[in-house]
Amino acid sequence: MPWKVPFWTAFFLVLLRLAIGWHFFYEGYHKVHSLWVGDTTTNKPFSSAGYFREAHGPLGEVMRHAIGDPDEQLLARLDAGPDNAKMPAALARDWEAYFSRFAAHYGLDDRQRAAAQDKLEKAELDFVKWLGRASTPTTKTYSSGTVEINEPNTRRVTEYRDALRQLHDVYDKELPAFGKDVEKTRLLKTKADVADLRKSLEADLKARTAAMEKSLTEVLTDSQRALDAVPEPPPADFQKTLDIGTAWFLFVVGAALLWGVLTRTSCVLAAGFLLMTYLNTPAFPWLPVPPNQEGSYFFVSKNVIEMLALLALATTPSGRWFGIDALFHQIRRALFGRGTADPLLSPRGERG
Repeated sequence: MPWKVPFWTAFFLVLLRLAIGWHFFYEGYHKVHSLWVGDTTTNKPFSSAGYFREAHGPLGEVMRHAIGDPDEQLLARLDAGPDNAKMPAALARDWEAYFSRFAAHYGLDDRQRAAAQDKLEKAELDFVKWLGRASTPTTKTYSSGTVEINEPNTRRVTEYRDALRQLHDVYDKELPAFGKDVEKTRLLKTKADVADLRKSLEADLKARTAAMEKSLTEVLTDSQRALDAVPEPPPADFQKTLDIGTAWFLFVVGAALLWGVLTRTSCVLAAGFLLMTYLNTPAFPWLPVPPNQEGSYFFVSKNVIEMLALLALATTPSGRWFGIDALFHQIRRALFGRGTADPLLSPRGERG
């Protein structure tokens, strides 16, 4: 038989919707604000790159491929070929793109452009020599202590590639085969080793790039040097769109849940977002616990619980109990009649 929702049931369902809406709204506001302010000494714009780097769920691999895996990108910029005697193609594209921005920004004449081109080619030759023949002081840690050695850069790149492959094998093969996290502290050490190697190589690559950029400034006149620095390239379209879209999605859906606007649709959209986050970082027992996670989960995480709560709310007209949806409903009733039956609201099976 049709039944009427008790007052306290409706009250707590609305309260649940408001709590989840506030969660989405404030998280979205924080991200939107960081993107609006931009990169300053006290603010870092929101970026999902770090999140997807650590996402080892079924959707995480897809997203890293779409965005661009930072480890693969770094290795591409350090790939000098089998004989280590050529400029890495990926890095050459980066430097050529900077050269084009540099020439356009400072309005180089033909003589300056030719001189700057010579500087660029010399920097590329120096990089190939550094990568293929030079060594870098490196601190190695052993059970007996630490030691400082001069390690060939080619070996550093090989160690980084091998450590990264080992890390992927652990996540993709070993842990799923055992069905639980059998690595634990060893996995943490492997991740720390990869991070150290990545940080060291990124620092060297940044220093070499900075040296190239500085050499180009030698062709500038005093008036050109007084201009602003060369503008940075825009971020990748997909990454930028993803970050902006995520921030505004959270903000808008959260506001819709708070105000009770298109409530059922907003609940389903929010639940879909939580499903995607779960597929990126699922609570599978063989995956290590993500950083800063509270408690221990076995398949069911907080995202799953909140997702199910949203789907349950999507089956109720909570926006008509408390929200702008009630106003829309009254307008529709005035224009088109009383509407169809809704046993959740009236013992007679009528909307009200």
